[in-house]
Amino acid sequence: MFGWPVGYDPPFMVRHFSGLVRPRDEIKLLAAAALQRMQDQYNAHVDFRTSEDPRVRDNAFIGVHLRVEKDATDYHYLSYEDQLAYLKRRLRGRNGNATHPPDMTLPDTEKSVLYVACGDTDSIARLAKDVAPITVVTKNDLLPEDTFAGASLRNMTWDQQALVDMLILEHSGYFIGVRESTFSWHLALQRAAAVNWVTGGYPGNCWLNSSDIDSANIRSGCKFMLQDNEEWRDDLSAVVSNGHQWGGPHMEISVWP
Repeated sequence: MFGWPVGYDPPFMVRHFSGLVRPRDEIKLLAAAALQRMQDQYNAHVDFRTSEDPRVRDNAFIGVHLRVEKDATDYHYLSYEDQLAYLKRRLRGRNGNATHPPDMTLPDTEKSVLYVACGDTDSIARLAKDVAPITVVTKNDLLPEDTFAGASLRNMTWDQQALVDMLILEHSGYFIGVRESTFSWHLALQRAAAVNWVTGGYPGNCWLNSSDIDSANIRSGCKFMLQDNEEWRDDLSAVVSNGHQWGGPHMEISVWP
């Protein structure tokens, strides 16, 4: 699965290959319904960030892949506490302080909502308490069970519901995921591709250096921007780790955006 660095292929192919297989229309409609509900109920900006309009809007929503299900715990993925600590650090950084300017890559935390993709309801409730007063929402909140869309969502398998999360998170103003998850990597890299950063439009010092091949063909986050526990960080997304070596750098260079 991770045997071939996709950056070795032509940039156009890297940019568009994953689009050959897209979720079925029912899943797209549910994601669209959830985004519309978020826009109507919370005045959230839900449009894509693109190369034509790459800036983050103050009222865009923040997307989080909270990966704390049992298998993640069993395989020692990033703990809930570590994921929370990073998230809270970034949220505090948005406002800035006497020594650090505001982090303008994130939406305004006083105008934004936090959309969380997670398969563990107890952890979602815990997160909502830990980041209060910021509002936390999920697909189940946006698509209530007593609606047609909500009933359709709950009739889907776990993996199908995850695709609804993925399509919603593509629209987030800023996305935060975890290194051990291909779901998180796909979103971070796809969002970078959407503003042409994968296909050569990103500044040269945001690419891995290589002595034997063209470094512009190897994707990486902006290394000069990385803080503790970050594996990827650009103006649209961050992928976080805890120093555990499972997953390694091969996800970074071999997951299709």
